[in-house]
Amino acid sequence: ILKEVGLEATGVTSPANFGRDVEGEYARAVLEAQKQVNGRSLTWYFLHVEPEAGTVLPRLVLVDEARREAVVSITSGYGDYRRDPELEGRPISEKALRYADQYIAPDGGGGRLVELFRAGSYIIFHHHWWRMMEDCRLGFEVLKEVVGRMGEAFGEGIRWMRTSEVAEYWAASECVEVEAEEEGGELRLEFSSPFPCRDFTVSLPSQMKVEVVLKEGREMVRTKPPLTSNSWCTMGGRLYICFDLDFRTTILVRGRR
Repeated sequence: ILKEVGLEATGVTSPANFGRDVEGEYARAVLEAQKQVNGRSLTWYFLHVEPEAGTVLPRLVLVDEARREAVVSITSGYGDYRRDPELEGRPISEKALRYADQYIAPDGGGGRLVELFRAGSYIIFHHHWWRMMEDCRLGFEVLKEVVGRMGEAFGEGIRWMRTSEVAEYWAASECVEVEAEEEGGELRLEFSSPFPCRDFTVSLPSQMKVEVVLKEGREMVRTKPPLTSNSWCTMGGRLYICFDLDFRTTILVRGRR
C-alpha cells in the first residue's frame, strides 16, 4: 500500500511484543519481505524499549556479508510520556512543558534523553500515534518542546538521522574491516565493507602533523566539527575523517612528525 503511494517502508515497527519470542525468525521474515516488496537487502525493525539502561545502541540481528544482507534491531531509549493525574484538566501548554521534562529538562540538565546523550548512546525515542493525537494533539506539543530543548542543549553535538540511516551506519560500522600501512610520512587506510554508508566517520590517534587527507586520490576538506562527508579535522591528538564508505575505499593521510 505504501509503495503504491510513493512511500518506501525501509523497515517495520512491531505491534507490542510481536515476534519477541521468535526474534530470529521474525528478523528473517522482515528481510525476506523487504527483498520481495522493496528490493532492499538492508532493513531494520522496532521491537525493544530500554527506558532505564545506561547505554542504548542498535543491534545487528542478522547478517550475511557475502550476500550483503542485514537486519538491524533499533532499540528505543524512551517511549510515551507517563501521565501525571495532577495535570488532568490543566491547559495543554502547561501539560506539554511538564511532560517534556521527562525527556529533557528546560535547562538541559536532566531527563532521559540527557542520560542517553551523556552515555554516548543513540538518542532514540518513540511515541504511539494515538498518544500523539489524543487530548487535542498533546503528544505533538510535547514533541515540539522536546525537539526545541534538544537543539538548545545539545546543539551540534547531535545529528538527526532517519531510521534507515541508523541501520545503514550501524551495519557498516559492525562489518567494516580496515587495513593500515604506514611508510615515511604517509598512512594508507584500506576500508572494505559489505554495506556502503554515507558520512561514515572514523577516528584514530595521530602522531604526525597531518597536512593532507585524500580519498581515492582526491583531496578532502580540512574543517572544524561537526564534520560532513569528504572532510577531516584533528582534535585532542586524534584524526577524524568523514567520508562516504564504498565497498572498498582508500584513504591516504600525509604529514610530518
